[in-house]
Amino acid sequence: MKLSLKFLNRWENSIFKTYSESHQPISSFVATTVMYASGASVVSLFIMQMCNTQKSTQDTVVGSIIGIVFLITAYKVYRVIKNFRTIGSKIGFTAYILLLFGISTCIFVTLASIALMIVLALLAIWLVFSLIGSDSSSGGSGKKKKINVRYSDGTSEDMEEDGRGILGETYYKNKNSGNTYVD
Repeated sequence: MKLSLKFLNRWENSIFKTYSESHQPISSFVATTVMYASGASVVSLFIMQMCNTQKSTQDTVVGSIIGIVFLITAYKVYRVIKNFRTIGSKIGFTAYILLLFGISTCIFVTLASIALMIVLALLAIWLVFSLIGSDSSSGGSGKKKKINVRYSDGTSEDMEEDGRGILGETYYKNKNSGNTYVD
């Protein structure tokens, strides 16, 4: 699936095409740049919170990321603003871009936070099922798997599954002799 924000460019063209003959829309550039920066800031904030950094440090890092993206966007927008003829159209376009930047920052930070929470929830569910999930060898039917263990002295004995360890190892036990075997 290809990310497409071309509707923003069409919307910008319909609003500002009368103010400049050589207007090149940059709304999709602003939105995608903010999207990537929002994802980076949410992930960096999550990592800093996991490392137990101070709140002021977290605010500084996230503010720096958003600030750098704002400066990159402002540089790109400045080249487009120079093409407008009147000061009113320049102010209007600047206000439009600032509004787009603010709204897309709010939307994409929220979406990135939700996506991170979903990923962490799926990871937690996977860990729970992998650590204490159902026993795949018995199929959950109550039947225990039986194996035949041969020893180096030539003897052998039948063992029945006795349980599973936290790392996935299977414990076998002979009910008569009490001998155990770990697979």
